[in-house]
Amino acid sequence: MNKTILEQLIEANNFWISYRAKKHNNEVQKRFGTWTKPGTDIKGKHIHIKGNDIYVYWCHNAEPSKNGNKWRKATNPLKVEAE
Repeated sequence: MNKTILEQLIEANNFWISYRAKKHNNEVQKRFGTWTKPGTDIKGKHIHIKGNDIYVYWCHNAEPSKNGNKWRKATNPLKVEAE
């Protein structure tokens, strides 16, 4: 049985997620992340807006924002690989 992207993200301790990023001229981005913020019980989110599946996940290799935020959005991911 094939698992949904959401199931894969929730079940994996860590994962690689690939998606096209508008911010980067629709180039495929591959990021290493986790569904839960490390050291907390704060979970990522899945939302469906205007026909798009958007997944908010904690990105290990992201540059933190001013407040230390490393949450990133993946819209319509192409692939998820559990680590």
